[in-house]
Amino acid sequence: PNGDGTYYIHVEAMDAATNLSTVVHISALLDNTAPAAPSALSLVSPSVSPGSDSTPTLKVSGVVAGQSVSLHTAGTCSAGSLRGSDTASGTDVDITSSALAEASYTFYAQATDVA
Repeated sequence: PNGDGTYYIHVEAMDAATNLSTVVHISALLDNTAPAAPSALSLVSPSVSPGSDSTPTLKVSGVVAGQSVSLHTAGTCSAGSLRGSDTASGTDVDITSSALAEASYTFYAQATDVA
């Protein structure tokens, strides 16, 4: 396939006696387009920074319902920096971080679409 879209596969089997099976039709959606990055992060709890909450909740905005949204403490959004995740049910989602040691943190969010 050369691009995004719906592709169809048609399969038919033949045995040694040249008898043909019924044709089976399968469709698949190819989506190589990454979703847009979330547009904003804001503190929900605590409502101000700095705070003493070791499991802060952040609102991630600019997402699409159904997207998996992950919260990280490294700009690379690697697995080692994952602090929480949730599935968006609208254009924003609140995510509570896993427990953090006392320090200063910068948070980043990444969205992954269903495809």
